[in-house]
Amino acid sequence: SGKFILVSSNGPINLWIGNNPDATGTYGLSPFAMVLKERMKKEDRDLWVSDALTFIKERPEQYLKLLLKKFCLFWGSYEIPDNDIVYERIRDYSVLLRLPIILSFGIIASLGLGGIFLSLQKWRKKGLLLYLVIMGYMGTVIAFFIQSRFRVAIIPYLIIFAGFCLYYWYDKFQKKEYKKLYLSLCPAIIFYLMVNFQTYFGWSYPFFHPNGEYVESRKGLIIKDNSNQWHGKEISILNSPEKVIKKELIINTDISQVKDAALILTYFANDQGDLLIKINEYEFPKIPCRRITYNQ
Repeated sequence: SGKFILVSSNGPINLWIGNNPDATGTYGLSPFAMVLKERMKKEDRDLWVSDALTFIKERPEQYLKLLLKKFCLFWGSYEIPDNDIVYERIRDYSVLLRLPIILSFGIIASLGLGGIFLSLQKWRKKGLLLYLVIMGYMGTVIAFFIQSRFRVAIIPYLIIFAGFCLYYWYDKFQKKEYKKLYLSLCPAIIFYLMVNFQTYFGWSYPFFHPNGEYVESRKGLIIKDNSNQWHGKEISILNSPEKVIKKELIINTDISQVKDAALILTYFANDQGDLLIKINEYEFPKIPCRRITYNQ
C-alpha cells in the first residue's frame, strides 16, 4: 500500500467503531459501516477517522455520554468477550482461576482502586508514575472501545495497589487503630459497588436507555432492546438441541412507513452446531456455526 504501518492497519476503523452515532462502547459494526465502505471505494480515501471526528464535533453531548459508558464498562466486573470467551474456557484448566472470588476482576479492581485512594495520603509523589500509567492506559482504551482483553495489561498495576490496601488493613488491625481501619473500609466498599454495579444494577446500558434504544441513524431507525449482553447480565448459552431462547422485542414507535428492515444478532460458537432463528413463526435458514465462530 506504500503506507508506513507500525503494528496494524485497523486503527482507523477501530476508532470509528468506538466513536460513531451508533456506537455501543464495545465492538460492533454499525449498519452504516457498509455505506461508509462504499463511499471510500468511490472517493478512494479513508473516511473512518474523519467520520469519527465529525461525530465528536457535531454531537458532543452524545459523545460525552458514550465516554461515560465506556468508562463504566472499563471498570465493570463483567468480562466483555471478543471472538471467544477465552477466560471462561481456560478456567477449566486452572484451580486458581476457578476460585469464585479472589481472582475476579471485580475484586482486584475494587481493592486496587481502594489502595490507590489510601496511598494518596502518604505516597502521592512516590506513586505518581503508577497513577499515570493506570490513568493513561485507561484513556487509550476508552478512546476506542472496550473489551476485557484490552484491560488485562492494567491488572498487574492494580494488584500492586490491592496488596497495599490489604497491608494497610492488616497494619491498622495489628496496631489496634480500629477507627482508621473502619474508615478505610468505606472507600473500598464504594469502589466495590462501582466496579460491580453492572452485575448488581445493570446500569451501563439501561442507565442511558431504560426502555430500549431508538436512534435516528443516517440510514434509518435503529431499534435496540435493553438486554444488551455487555452490561453485566449472563450470556445465554445454547448447549443442547432442546434449548431455546425466546426474546420479545417491543417496538413502541410507528413503523408503518418502514419499507425495509434488517435484524442484527450477535452470537458466538465454541463448538460445531447450527443456529435456528424463528420470528413470528417464520423460520430462517439454518446458520452453520463452527468452532470459535463470531458473527453478526
